[in-house]
Amino acid sequence: MHQEELEKKAQEFFELFKRQSFRHEVFYKSHWSFDHICYRVETEQRYTELKEIISTFAQCLAETSVNGRLISTFKLERPLILGERFVDIIELPSPKTKSSYVEGFEHIEVTCDLTFAELESLYSKANFKKSGLQKAFNAELAIELDGCAVKFHHQSLESVVNLEENQAVFGAITQTEILENLKDYNPIVVGTFPLNLSVESSDVDILLSTDSFEKLSASINKHYGAQKSFEIQHQSNSDLDSEAMVVRFESEGVSFELFCQSTQSVRQRAFKHFQVEERLLKLGGKDFFDAIQRLRSRGIKTEPAFALALDLDGDPYLKLQYLQSCTDFELVEILSEKGFAHKNRRMMEKIKH
Repeated sequence: MHQEELEKKAQEFFELFKRQSFRHEVFYKSHWSFDHICYRVETEQRYTELKEIISTFAQCLAETSVNGRLISTFKLERPLILGERFVDIIELPSPKTKSSYVEGFEHIEVTCDLTFAELESLYSKANFKKSGLQKAFNAELAIELDGCAVKFHHQSLESVVNLEENQAVFGAITQTEILENLKDYNPIVVGTFPLNLSVESSDVDILLSTDSFEKLSASINKHYGAQKSFEIQHQSNSDLDSEAMVVRFESEGVSFELFCQSTQSVRQRAFKHFQVEERLLKLGGKDFFDAIQRLRSRGIKTEPAFALALDLDGDPYLKLQYLQSCTDFELVEILSEKGFAHKNRRMMEKIKH
């Protein structure tokens, strides 16, 4: 199967996906990213064959073992355009033992900025599959459609791969069991490590939400109060949506910073910045990534680095928060005006006309 055939199959699948989403009253906000699309195969032999074929026109980001089976993640040089969204990641799982699949695309995964409870309320008539909610890292909520499915989560597959491939950092997250211990507080890992933009001074940024700082502080103290450089600070200023508690400590040779607010994690400014930074890196291509990396290596913080690369005037944090609500096409226009994403813009213009 060559790339053009894969693209044709993806477009055919997307038409089914659109029809079934409409039928089940599942609609997607315009700024939500179609993070990746999953292609199933029937046999281990076919998995091996297709892995080799896709490797000829896409970069294999990782092949990992999940619950005893291999899953490959590929990044396309020429992204798919599904509707008005760019999709550059394909997930290829090997078949589960004692399970049978018809070969072809099976589901699309969407990164969103609603809580899972809000999604359940929004899609009250949907057939939910909730087993993925038990995952400590990047939990997911699935909706079964007819002949396809959609899965919602809060981080892109590429950022998950970036984090997992960093053995020191992901090892520290795993060893501290921080996502498990603080699961009740809706932890989301954000910042430079999942973006692959870390520098020597970077720490692991985790967002938390709580209706009781006292309760959360007690839980954090219980699990991490004895860790090196442990400190808790309370913040309250006009730049924050609400009062915040910041916790810092070092474990396994890695620095952690926990940012806690009463605001839901997915509505905190840092999460909105993280989401749009993920999308800009995806849409801007290697030249944009390299530009951000150069600015980061000069000691410039992440949000100001994005603002400088895009020549955004004013407060970089507010500017990025505004961009988070843009569609993929709008972000491509902004990037191309600054000398990035020319290929994506040409693809976009071709579709428009």
